[in-house]
Amino acid sequence: ESGRKKLLSEYYGETDPLYRQEVLNEYVTFQGMVFAIPESDYVTKRWAPADLDHSYHIRGVDHGFSPDPTACLWLAYNDRKGYWLVYSEYRKSELLIHQHAEVIRKQEPYDISETISDIDPQLIAEYAAIGLQMEPAGKYDKQARLLRLVNALKMGRLKIADNCKELLKEMSNYEWEQDGKDHLIDSLIYAYTNASIPEKKIEEPQELTRTVMDRFEEQDFG
Repeated sequence: ESGRKKLLSEYYGETDPLYRQEVLNEYVTFQGMVFAIPESDYVTKRWAPADLDHSYHIRGVDHGFSPDPTACLWLAYNDRKGYWLVYSEYRKSELLIHQHAEVIRKQEPYDISETISDIDPQLIAEYAAIGLQMEPAGKYDKQARLLRLVNALKMGRLKIADNCKELLKEMSNYEWEQDGKDHLIDSLIYAYTNASIPEKKIEEPQELTRTVMDRFEEQDFG
């Protein structure tokens, strides 16, 4: 009871179905949906170019064997904003690897620090041979990683730009244990759950040496 009171006093989530069901004891039908969160909680406008220019960028790629599509998402982290943003998407079927790679390399102008995928080493080598370097995603339990995404969306640590309409469509229809029609969601899992925010380098103040102090003392200030 004390925990419930603490939650009620600190968390304002009246529009959140999970909050309504677990805290307010309302009956809410989820119909097995994974992302049972109001889109208004995590959908936002794409950042301005100035913000993206000063952000850390990564990509997640889900290679699809024909007829499945190959999908890619671009994520950025900005210190001033304080959260990750999915700001661009790519999803195409029935193209060759070099065609996918060409589009993915050129779709956004920003420097990409890392491209992460779960494809096998042979495919990673094939992409590398045509100029798209990838890092292998860590092995994972998909349901656990989905829960991590849901939690990040709920807590405001991850947001989706409203121009990523294909990703939002996948999320709106995605159910637990679903197999297929989740290529952009998989791309998001690979990128977000394998990425880390780069640490800021803190420069130590330099001590003035005796030589510098001597020069300063000898300076003629008129």
